Amino acid sequence: MHPMWFGDSYDIVKRFFTEALTSLNYKVYVDPMLTESWGSKQDEINYYKLLNAFPISHLDSECISKALLIDPDTGVKDGNSKHHVSFQQISEMLGLFDILISFDQSFSRGVDHQNQIQNKLAELEKFGCHGMFYDSHARFLFASKNVVLLNELESRLIENGLPNRRLIRKA
Repeated sequence: MHPMWFGDSYDIVKRFFTEALTSLNYKVYVDPMLTESWGSKQDEINYYKLLNAFPISHLDSECISKALLIDPDTGVKDGNSKHHVSFQQISEMLGLFDILISFDQSFSRGVDHQNQIQNKLAELEKFGCHGMFYDSHARFLFASKNVVLLNELESRLIENGLPNRRLIRKA
């Protein structure tokens, strides 16, 4: 993420997701994937406070249920870049975390976004992961190697009032 976007409406959506995970007894960590340095130490502190999560650098290996919010500047795609997270990286991170959420705005304009979502979910599946998208003006990918955990999160989000039409699974 670029620090100048800290505090935008997407961060409020991220907090909604971290609170849902916390209510399911996950300890939630964040990797901001910074593309620039923080403007101030206070911004960094407030970022984790706003998201109601811990820095990934404070990972507690004793904790049983862990979730990770990855906050790339742009989103999810094949290949590595400082603005994206790859499907392979997601799969590797799911070796340490039960559930992962990634901000994802990397969609081509003028192309059917539902088809792009299905393609991303299929690509994730190639790495042995299950996925679900939150589909709105801000898109987020949810991933887990355990479909039961993903189902529990989906149920909690719906219980919290999120319309189930916003949550897209592989067709």
